[in-house]
Amino acid sequence: MSELLIGIDPAYGKPSAVTYLYKDVFYHFQLPNAYDFHGMFEILNNNLPYAENPVLIIEGQEIYKMSPVKTEVVLELANRTGFIEAVVRSVLPVSCFRVAPKKWKGNVPPRVLMARVEKQVGILPGNKQE
Repeated sequence: MSELLIGIDPAYGKPSAVTYLYKDVFYHFQLPNAYDFHGMFEILNNNLPYAENPVLIIEGQEIYKMSPVKTEVVLELANRTGFIEAVVRSVLPVSCFRVAPKKWKGNVPPRVLMARVEKQVGILPGNKQE
């Protein structure tokens, strides 16, 4: 198992949340809502520790029939996901896994999901982005 596990939830119209687990401690920071490769590289490079075989888990996107979310929003999130993954890969040689929202949370309301996270890992999340 890797000693560095990075989770990123790309966001639309706001900063993207980054959480990583390193040596049994969780750390959090945010990436700006911009396509600024150099700026994002600096943030990641200054915040992520070097580790052997780091793993990145990033929320992927999927277009669902009858979804209230506009297709252009999902496509923009997909673009952001690819951009963020490229920047992370320029900082660390990560193995990357993209997970669709319905696979990791389903249709669970955010507060129920946060309670599950708290129970699973023993931490109390603040808000959805954290």
